[in-house]
Amino acid sequence: MNPQLVSVVVPTLNAASLIERCLQSIAAQEYSPIELIVIDGHSTDETVRLARAFTSNVYLEGNGPPQRGVFSAPVQRNAGAARATGTFIYHVDADMVLPPGLIGECVDLLRDGSAHAVIVPERSFGAGYWARIKAFERSFYSGDDLVEAPRFIRADVWRTLGGLDLSVGGNDDWDFHIRLQGHGYRVLRTRQEVLHNEGHLSLTRLAKKRYIYGRYSAVFIRKHGVGRAFDHYNPLRRYLSHKSRLAAHPFKTVGLIVMRTVEYGAGAAGMLAGPPANDLGG
Repeated sequence: MNPQLVSVVVPTLNAASLIERCLQSIAAQEYSPIELIVIDGHSTDETVRLARAFTSNVYLEGNGPPQRGVFSAPVQRNAGAARATGTFIYHVDADMVLPPGLIGECVDLLRDGSAHAVIVPERSFGAGYWARIKAFERSFYSGDDLVEAPRFIRADVWRTLGGLDLSVGGNDDWDFHIRLQGHGYRVLRTRQEVLHNEGHLSLTRLAKKRYIYGRYSAVFIRKHGVGRAFDHYNPLRRYLSHKSRLAAHPFKTVGLIVMRTVEYGAGAAGMLAGPPANDLGG
């Protein structure tokens, strides 16, 4: 039985400090064949040069860098998937590091055709206090389908659903998961985790990112309803079921409360501001 081609799509923007480790982990996969596609948002650093050491499939998306306040990754993911020729499409961020057996496990889960997409859990790491708090936060999401979303998908299913909806910005993965469920597609989960490199994280960086997410939240709410959106956004649902764990790590818990307060405040400000005038979902 011939292996089925996996198209790995990596969106990048000024990711020179991260991209080599990410692409090396893809090149080191035990599974083959893999088609690596890098879609760059007009980086001004060495990202493109470094990516071309791993693949000739490096493309620039759009006429220039995305405007400030616009979530560009969904556009790049759609552009990469449009160029993909594999049986499967796997969306990997430039700050991710894959264990060697991960893609093989994903293919095995979908090989018999009874399932259509795979969730790959993430485990954060990075430098500094806030990276440790982010890793603590992410540890509460394991097995939670309202937070984790599928990134490894059968290409025919991806095309049937029309790819990502650009109008929902950074909520694109949740939106796609909801549409998968609505069409009756089956989603499985890997045992292995992908490592998410948070770098040297700061509250300012977290707030800026959450502000951009917030600008598209109203679109997501209108599309899927207040009840479904509340299920995704509600932080208490995730943490109150782990009260003993929170109590066992009081210093991390205090940091978690501070970090999430900042993030939710920034998200609320973004929601009030609304989508950019020339948003990518236009």
